[in-house]
Amino acid sequence: MKRIITLMLVVALILASSAVTSAAATTNKQPAKKPVTPEKKISLTINNKSVVLMPGPIIQKNTVFVPTSVFRQLGGQVFPGDNKKTLLITTNKRNFFETQVGTLIATRNDENVKLTQPVTLINGSFYVPVDVLQKYLEIGVRWDNKKYTLELIELLPQLDIVLKNNDLVKFSALLKDGINPNDALNKLIMYQKDASWASVAVAAGANVNTYFSDAVSNKLTDIVKVLLATKKVDLNLGTGSDGWYSYLRRAGLGIQATHLTPEGKKITGYTTPSIELAQMLYDYGFRADAADVDVFITLRDPQWVDWMLSHGADPNSESVKIFYADDKGMTFYNIPAGVPDKNLKQKLIVSAYTTAISFYMIEPASADTFELLAIKYKANLDSLTQAQKNKILSIAKELKKDNLVEVLVKAGAK
Repeated sequence: MKRIITLMLVVALILASSAVTSAAATTNKQPAKKPVTPEKKISLTINNKSVVLMPGPIIQKNTVFVPTSVFRQLGGQVFPGDNKKTLLITTNKRNFFETQVGTLIATRNDENVKLTQPVTLINGSFYVPVDVLQKYLEIGVRWDNKKYTLELIELLPQLDIVLKNNDLVKFSALLKDGINPNDALNKLIMYQKDASWASVAVAAGANVNTYFSDAVSNKLTDIVKVLLATKKVDLNLGTGSDGWYSYLRRAGLGIQATHLTPEGKKITGYTTPSIELAQMLYDYGFRADAADVDVFITLRDPQWVDWMLSHGADPNSESVKIFYADDKGMTFYNIPAGVPDKNLKQKLIVSAYTTAISFYMIEPASADTFELLAIKYKANLDSLTQAQKNKILSIAKELKKDNLVEVLVKAGAK
């Protein structure tokens, strides 16, 4: 019995010793180390040229950040605060972006904006999230997460390039990159592009009222049609109530305007009046007024006087006096904003009278606008003095305008 117990104890000791040895071996075994993968380096391209910066772009919290040295590469300027807590960045000489490190509030051109990620400070260097460049500094950003490539583009210079190259596809790409659609609309008007370009700019969010007057002044009928089709052109603008040209007046005048050739060269010349354009504006809802008529009376242009009177202007209305004539000479103010007395107004028939007696000796047709008002539109002649009625009667007789003579005599002219 003792031998059996002794044998069992020996076996137990052997098993216990084996278990301890196995446990020790398990305890001393080191876990396998995972291979360390180095952080991918971001390839940077600025204005289509490969650039290496030290320090370079990084990714933090799934956001791409760039060092402020990129702004110098993009023609901008950087002004860090003395305590390295504030940062001011300028681009294109018109964008001013200022913020504090670690905050989501920034100022862009005196307007407060909220950031998705704050500017940060790493190893003593400022880093800016790339969406700031695109949203607030007019820099295009293209990020490829698979290839780890970052492209930064100065948008305004590229805009001129694609317009010169007549590349509508790249023009559309620039708008997607974040170029201001109002800038795009302005430039395409300057380059006198067609409606397809305007449609792209409008679809990207261009304000149709910002450069509508330029499209009208340049007589770009197709572009005007695109802008009007949005139904967003403001009827309260372009009426001439601000003392400048109304849209209808711009359509009827040969206005001095500057445009760009395909090579980007500036050309200044006078545009050709357009009845088609004026009618388009009228159909949209614009109406002529006395100021519109008065300009064409003074210019001795009966065709446009007739058009304005038949498209909203009242023949018996009055306008700010823009034509002054006396023994010393004649002065014509083509915009009411420049007249010596903005409160001095006169009836259209008086304006037509002044123009007729001032020019009929050298330009007999100058009396045609008076005749048009008096006969076709039956303007009231009571605002003329007796002396004025008599004077215009003598001119009508001299020019053998029998119908006008009859109307004047009925009005009391002698």
